[in-house]
Parts: sequence; C-alpha cells; structure tokens
Amino acid sequence: MKMLTLHQPWASLIAVGVKTIETRSWSTPYRGPLAIHAGKATPPVRGPGSEVGGWNVWRDPHNGSFSMRFYDAPAVYTVCRLPLGAVVAVADLVDVVPIIDGSIGWTDDSDTPPAAVVVSWDSHAMLVDTRETVPFPDITEQLPFGDFAHGRFAWMLENVRAIEPVPAKGHQGLRDVRGDVLVRVLAELEAVTHG
Repeated sequence: MKMLTLHQPWASLIAVGVKTIETRSWSTPYRGPLAIHAGKATPPVRGPGSEVGGWNVWRDPHNGSFSMRFYDAPAVYTVCRLPLGAVVAVADLVDVVPIIDGSIGWTDDSDTPPAAVVVSWDSHAMLVDTRETVPFPDITEQLPFGDFAHGRFAWMLENVRAIEPVPAKGHQGLRDVRGDVLVRVLAELEAVTHG
C-alpha cells in the first residue's frame, strides 16, 4: 500500500467523502489502495462566514485542537476533528488523468485513451475518442477542493474508508506505508469493514 501526505483539511475532506479528486503537479503509474495521511502542518483557520466550498476550520480555544465544519445543506452541518500527523483514510486510486484547460482529459501521449480531445466542459461534457464516446465525470463540486490548473493531474479516488487516525510520519511524494503503520492501518480497515 502506498501513502500520500496532504495538509488539513484536505485529508479529512477525503476521509468524509467530500473530496474525491486529489490534484497534483505530477502523475504516477500506481493504481490501488492509497493511505491518506494528514500532515503535521497547522491548517489555515477560517472563521464563521468565510466558508470556502461549504466548509470552514476553527481552533478550539480550550484544548487547541482543530475541527472542520462542513455544510451539507443550509442550516445543516457536520463537524469532524482534524487529526495531524496520522493516516485518516484509505482510498482506491483508480486513475490519474491530466488537467487540460481546467478540465480533466487525456493527451495523445497519456496511457488512456489515445486521440482523445475535450470538446466542452459543462454538465454535458464528453470525452471524444476515435473508438468510443465516454462521459466525463462532473467535477464542478470538486473545484473548491483542488488546483485544477492546466498541466496538473487529477488523481481519481474511489471506495474511501475513513479509519480511526493512525499516527505516522509523512513524506513528500508517494511512499510505501511503513510496516508497523501498515499493520495498524489494516487493523483499522478490518474494524471498519466488519464493524
């Protein structure tokens, strides 16, 4: 299993199923289980009334812990703590695709599919291929949670399983999960699966 370190609140936004696309400046051939690690960096605090994409982060003045409030609908919210320095979820990395002019697509030199072009980017955007037509996923709701600039890559995440945080040291890039951490992550996954 590989591990990817993200700053908070991005790691927890993946864990709670809000963020399903991670954007990076680099690609990877890896596909499979991906441990989502929350780095130790202090998250940016945004107070009430400054929600970005339906969430804000605040620091508890009593114990210093960070929490995130995500607004699912008007007057309805979910609060979750923001662990730092821990694996908070495991997701399946199912694809990595280039971002072209603010939308996700493929280029002739990418792995899949050849000769594809982006025709438009709205709710009916389509990937046009010489062999078949495949609908693009609608990423509109994901735009506040990533950098979708031209030339970057969209890491497509599915089957996200939030786990009890497992303390771990983070690293830049994509790394193998260390043995002792992997054992604890797998145990937490087992607990989630068999509840």
